[in-house]
Amino acid sequence: MFFKSLGIVAERPLPELLAYLFLLFMLYSFGGWIVECIWTLITKRRLENRGFLFGPICPIYGVGSLLCVLFLAPLNLSWPATFFTMVILCDVIEYVTSVVLEKIYHVRWWDYTTGSLLHLNGRISLETSIGFGVGGIAILHLIQPIFTNFLAYFSPLTLLIVAIILAIIFIADFIFSTIAIAN
Repeated sequence: MFFKSLGIVAERPLPELLAYLFLLFMLYSFGGWIVECIWTLITKRRLENRGFLFGPICPIYGVGSLLCVLFLAPLNLSWPATFFTMVILCDVIEYVTSVVLEKIYHVRWWDYTTGSLLHLNGRISLETSIGFGVGGIAILHLIQPIFTNFLAYFSPLTLLIVAIILAIIFIADFIFSTIAIAN
């Protein structure tokens, strides 16, 4: 089963499967936002909303983590293989996201040209790449099993309702954030 490593089976109804995946996306997006805020507090000694959206989520972390879980978990990679695969996967996601956000909104959300040992056009850096590799190991071997057990406590209907509510909030946040940036 492709989704067995997620604690779910593909035979579930599509709405249930999509709700589960969306909830994982939201959990990882929120976790990424927390990591970003803690990192900023440590490095800049101040709290900052590090997300593109008003809400406490960084969708780029949700996307990267969900891709990691969907495509790498079934492979049962060793820790070193997980590390290097995550570095490549997340660097591509981060670089492409940086370019797309800059083209659409004419704003650069991050720039690694200062304070980074090694970077590529300021869009990805050695330090963040290492963080993504370590994060991938943590996601696959520690965090995902916890999330799977947590979500298993709830009925499929409860998960579907929560996913719909969060999707509405996410879409509204995306719209309002985009309007605010455009103005």
